[in-house]
Amino acid sequence: MKFFKRFLCVSLALTMTLLAFAACGEGTEQETNPTSDTPSASVTTTDVTTTEPVTTTPTTTAPTTTAPTTTAPVTTTEPANTEPPETDPPETTPTETDPPETTPTEEELTPLAPSLNEALGRTVSATHVAGSGALVSRYQGCLAADFRTACAYYESLGYKLYCEDATTGTLSATYIKGNAYCALFLNIKPLQLYVTTDEKNGNTFPEHSDQNYEKICDVTVTAPKTTQQGLCDIFRLEDGSFLLFDSSGNGAHETIWQTLCQLNGSDQNIHIRAWVLTHTHGDHYGGFLSFAPVYGDKVTIDTVFYAPVNRDVMKTIASYGTSWDTIDYYFNDTLPSFVRQYYPTTDLCPVFAGQIFHLPGADLQILYSCELLYIDRIPVNVNHTSLVCMVSDQNGSMLVMADSEEASTNITMEIYRGALDCDILQLPHHGMSRKHDVTLANYAVAKIILIPCTVAYFNSNSNQYTRQIMNMTTTKATYIMGEGTVTLLLSGEKVG
Repeated sequence: MKFFKRFLCVSLALTMTLLAFAACGEGTEQETNPTSDTPSASVTTTDVTTTEPVTTTPTTTAPTTTAPTTTAPVTTTEPANTEPPETDPPETTPTETDPPETTPTEEELTPLAPSLNEALGRTVSATHVAGSGALVSRYQGCLAADFRTACAYYESLGYKLYCEDATTGTLSATYIKGNAYCALFLNIKPLQLYVTTDEKNGNTFPEHSDQNYEKICDVTVTAPKTTQQGLCDIFRLEDGSFLLFDSSGNGAHETIWQTLCQLNGSDQNIHIRAWVLTHTHGDHYGGFLSFAPVYGDKVTIDTVFYAPVNRDVMKTIASYGTSWDTIDYYFNDTLPSFVRQYYPTTDLCPVFAGQIFHLPGADLQILYSCELLYIDRIPVNVNHTSLVCMVSDQNGSMLVMADSEEASTNITMEIYRGALDCDILQLPHHGMSRKHDVTLANYAVAKIILIPCTVAYFNSNSNQYTRQIMNMTTTKATYIMGEGTVTLLLSGEKVG
């Protein structure tokens, strides 16, 4: 196109010159040889129609011994980049008759890649189907430039940026297009790019609510005393709304309701921005189930964040025969219909590692979700499915480990070593600490340790590693959930 315009201009100028010379009857005819560019073929792009990928879940075989068998990840040789090199058109010397030079757009120079594989010059090294139906694909050997290429690819398809984040060791971005979304997560060590795509749940992500609100309080976190075993943390945000993590066991609804009313100042207009259910164990989401039929119509819940697990993965874990491990299919199969029944205006939103949600006065960051582990192997119990999150404000932060165990905790430490420092650490797995939890505590260097369990449970299951963490020089106070309700600023300072 650029050559064609230039050719017309030069031809017109030459014709006018010849006519002028002919009219004057004098002058010498000059031969003009314009530079001949060979135009590249024009690229016609059409709207890209995306369809949900047809995926199959790899068949897993129960181990023949008590220890689970793990399979080394399958790696493939990355193909050489076959994309033609970008070339600029030959330089031409402008004349007075040439049109003004214009810089060609990126679309003119680089045709849209028909697939992410071609854009990256790589093939997928491993896949995993999440419990929400999202397809997780991993690319090996990716750098920050590859992450930006993936971002540009989805932007070219019309996806709009929803959230992005960069911490020590990671880059992440989530894009939404209608009901579809794509979550990109680059683990810089060991250079792995996770691409999660879903055609159905893009409309469940809440609008960021960190602006246009009236601040009425500082962000606090309350761990309420309950006779029910299990984690429950209630964050009060700057506008008076709430962020909840888990709900202890079935029957904890009265304690949750009374705590909400006390923090809210009344039993009216209780607004829960988000309720995070970390994993499929009854002592973490049981109270959410018992809360709904009694108090569901007395509160507003915008979003329930959760990370459902592939059913075939759950079957494999069940085959290990761990007697204490509750294989609870309700969380994956029935929770969506339960939420629709009791909270018809609430969105049930699956979350993945790297995503960040901006709330009034605080950010909720998802550090770990189980596809980072299960894309390669399936550990022995459901606790490895537990979300790991960080909640932070301008004054401090709290690391919420829920029930994360050795494999999931080690992945979290490997990825975020330089970004796990916090003021408050919720000790994983109700204080049943192991050596890796001590390493975690050394990374966190938290002033406050929260242990979500009853006093009887703590007395039966705490151990030398738990005591070691409690007695670290950086630890200023430890609060056991069953001993009494405690409210803290995110800086670790006790309120009241």
